Amino acid sequence: NFTLKKSALEKSYSEALLKISSAYLNKKMANIPDIKMDGSEER
Repeated sequence: NFTLKKSALEKSYSEALLKISSAYLNKKMANIPDIKMDGSEER
């Protein structure tokens, strides 16, 4: 039962990660300097 829950959680997590990474890559390709500036300002 625990293994089933864990595998389901990992699947949804990897899917969400894939969505985020693909969206981030699309943004990065669109405007690289903007993202670099945003990152330095936030930290």
